[in-house]
Amino acid sequence: MTSPRPQSGAHRSRLVLCLVIGLLACVFAAANASGASALTTASNCALPGSTFQGGDGDQTTPSITEEAFCNEHFLPTTRDWQSLTNVINSPDPQAQDSMFEGGDKESAPGGWGLISAAGGVSPGKANILSGWSQADPQAAATFLYLAYEREATTGDTFLTFELNQVKGLWKNENESMIPCRTTGDVLIAYNVPGGKSVNVVVYRWVTDTSTLTTIAPDPTPHPCAKTGHFEPSEGTPVAAPYEQGAMSTAEGSNFLTDTANPPTPKTFAGGSFGEASLNLTAIFEQANLGSCFAFGQMWMSSRSSESIDSALQDYVGPVGIQADSCAISGRKFDDANGSGVDDPSKPGLGGWTIQLLDSTGTKVLQTTTTAADGTYAFTNVPPGSYVLREVAQSGWTCDYPGTGSSCQHSVTLSTSNVNSMGNDFGNKPTSTVLTTQNPASGVVGQKFGDSATVSGSAGTPTPTGSVEFRLYSDNHCGTLVAGPLTETLSGGSASIPDAAKVSPGAGNYWWVATYGGDSGNAPAASGCADEPVVIGQASPAITTTQDPAAGTVGETFKDEAKLSGLFGAHPTGTISWKLYSNKSCEASEGGLVASDGPVSVSGDGEYATPQGASPTQAGTYYWVAAYSGDSNNKEAKSGCADEPVVI
Repeated sequence: MTSPRPQSGAHRSRLVLCLVIGLLACVFAAANASGASALTTASNCALPGSTFQGGDGDQTTPSITEEAFCNEHFLPTTRDWQSLTNVINSPDPQAQDSMFEGGDKESAPGGWGLISAAGGVSPGKANILSGWSQADPQAAATFLYLAYEREATTGDTFLTFELNQVKGLWKNENESMIPCRTTGDVLIAYNVPGGKSVNVVVYRWVTDTSTLTTIAPDPTPHPCAKTGHFEPSEGTPVAAPYEQGAMSTAEGSNFLTDTANPPTPKTFAGGSFGEASLNLTAIFEQANLGSCFAFGQMWMSSRSSESIDSALQDYVGPVGIQADSCAISGRKFDDANGSGVDDPSKPGLGGWTIQLLDSTGTKVLQTTTTAADGTYAFTNVPPGSYVLREVAQSGWTCDYPGTGSSCQHSVTLSTSNVNSMGNDFGNKPTSTVLTTQNPASGVVGQKFGDSATVSGSAGTPTPTGSVEFRLYSDNHCGTLVAGPLTETLSGGSASIPDAAKVSPGAGNYWWVATYGGDSGNAPAASGCADEPVVIGQASPAITTTQDPAAGTVGETFKDEAKLSGLFGAHPTGTISWKLYSNKSCEASEGGLVASDGPVSVSGDGEYATPQGASPTQAGTYYWVAAYSGDSNNKEAKSGCADEPVVI
């Protein structure tokens, strides 16, 4: 038996290929191991409780490798400035940069002087070009993310991010418009000595002297500080796991917008960009300030040295920011499509009243009004259980979180759950139909109509389309009498024209006007009991003619009644006659001599007594004819003295 001939060349090729592949695998594995080993939780992972990467000095969303590394360390990290939305920009226009005059100190805001000059402050390491921030309330803590761009790329930097409880500016003793600082405000010192690592110190302000000032639109006067001090004077240093920060070490992509110095650069030079992430709730607790706070604005400044009371240099004016802890917050949104789904893309509704009630839902503890973007917040809320409700407004119907009595949130705060977010309310716009009967009352035979004015919710266009009018004979609008009569809206109004008005029988009726809606306005209908119409009976007339008016005893005397003014195609009822012996036509004391009829009535016309009467005594007698009436016609009777008969 002959063995197969070995194919040595092909065999060697396969062997070499396998060795190459194995070598590359080893190289890639080593590279990955090297990359992973270069990662640190301090630089690449978020603070505990947050998912924001604030310690790497760049803006790029964490890589898959970083996410995996951080997950292994139980620090989920998914966001950086690139992926944040609603970031607040603190603009600092360089064409006319605001700055402190010189020699101003943090301890004496009442004497600060602010000036402006082109090109910013000098040296460049103290010149802030722009700043950015975002408050991030989580259930267990509130985080604050900060970033800035400076002019210089080297050198130390000493910045302050100040959080104020009072929003707005006041005019100090030096005629400068400055932020209103009050006791309890916090200064966050961001220090980069030697241009290397970042350290953060938090200072709590205490006012010594102040000026009571009203800052529009808030009518409440506030004590804006002229002088003060910090407690403790050296501040409270902040370290991991409550703080992280870094300066950029290389050129990096920019995803933040500078609204004051266009065009916004696509990249930042190494050393010009800095960031920080702070667990404000934990920082406050560490400083024995409690876990609750409520800040409404933030501004920035630079200093000449690490000392908090060194000379102030650059000034970046305040921007609104809602940084709260022990807060219950949410958003009021326009659910125009009526889906009942809380979608962040749906526009907010400002000017709505939200109530914070006790756990039973019977006692209102606080109220607040939604901002222009629909957001609201209750701050400094102590641990406990609460109910949240909105105050309804005309033209809107709540459909999130539920309808009717389900339009409310139940919330519980505790020491481990200091914030409650996402307590949103959604309302779909509804239209309103106001109607006017034309007329509201009358008698059978008249024409009856209706008019309607349709209005939508605030901000919606004038309703178009048509209105259908219906007339019902019961106040629950179950029995239709007339309609639908369709009329086109003009300027939001429609009326039934005279030619189309209806003439129902006597009785009580109710109009209902129904609007079908259009692209900007919801369908709607007037209430059933809103438009009662009372239609009274017709008042027919009856006149009589004696037949004959005179004669002798023993003759037969009749009467003829003429009925007019009856309503209806087929009126009914009867006419009856009575002959009296006295001109008051009273039956007492034998005054009634004879009766005749009844005769059925079928319409206006003349009707005669079927038998007549033959009085046995001479004298003067009086015929009286009476119509019984029907559903559309009142009773009628001829006058007593109208028909004397002389016998």
